[in-house]
Amino acid sequence: MISSPTESANKTLCYKTLLAKFIVVTIFVAVILSFAKILISSIFYSEDFKLLVNAFREVVKDFINISSENAKESSILFKDALKTFLLFVKSKVVNIIWVSVIIVLLIELMKFSSYVIDYVIGVNINQHMSSMCHSPFFTTMFENFKNACRYAGFKVLVTLMFNVISIVLVFSVFISLIDNYIILTLSLTMFLTFAFISLRLALLGGILPKMICENIGAFKSFKECFSSLKLVDLWNKFSSYFIICVVVYVVSILSAIVTYNLSFIITIPYATILFISLKFVDYYSTTQKKYYITFDDIIVPKLLRQNDENLLNDVDI
Repeated sequence: MISSPTESANKTLCYKTLLAKFIVVTIFVAVILSFAKILISSIFYSEDFKLLVNAFREVVKDFINISSENAKESSILFKDALKTFLLFVKSKVVNIIWVSVIIVLLIELMKFSSYVIDYVIGVNINQHMSSMCHSPFFTTMFENFKNACRYAGFKVLVTLMFNVISIVLVFSVFISLIDNYIILTLSLTMFLTFAFISLRLALLGGILPKMICENIGAFKSFKECFSSLKLVDLWNKFSSYFIICVVVYVVSILSAIVTYNLSFIITIPYATILFISLKFVDYYSTTQKKYYITFDDIIVPKLLRQNDENLLNDVDI
């Protein structure tokens, strides 16, 4: 079976996305692990941490088996192990802070590089949707590197603030309910995690396509997206992203278990392209613009179809 030019372009984009992400992740993970080794050797090899892990395993086991009889006992053991571990961590707080700050900075630099790649993918997807053009991936990266860095810098700052708030809220819920409602707490924690990820995508998803399609700055794009966003549209985007996030996560985890993590080679680039494509489809649909799927398949919004029909009716043949 011979692949069409569109299919070949999509596969090429996927492969180059994988290559770019792999290079970025490999470099930064190697550097991060070298610093994390200091933290790991002093804390995560301690006896207190081993007790905490064992207690958490019992909690997860009771959660999976839906064992209400042992849930309360395991939650008490987990709470005691957590208190002991926190006291141990408190004694090494200065070293932990310094190493943690370095690791966080490196992680944010890795995310910055990843967002640069996302911008390039966005440019390629926009070219495909608007005119069926397919520029070389790395050529596109060099041509749009300045704008990509602006987008990445803004996205890192906004995402960092949003993630900090989300983590604090989720952790607060986890700590406040873990004593008496262990199964409910784990379920609620997972739900809130997916909810915050979906909300972030719904609020910030329009920045990338608006920057690329309208050639404006990141802050102006964010301001226009946020000011024009209606509550109904936000809910529709949130619910769609929530379902997709859960499905992608479940498929990624299950396939990783079956293939011993080799499936991430496929799921990571495809998930990246999927979410970026969804952002552009949402933008084109919202702005009532037609877009290409293939040379023969063109999505034309209802308003444009009506205008074309009215124009044809007005023309005398």
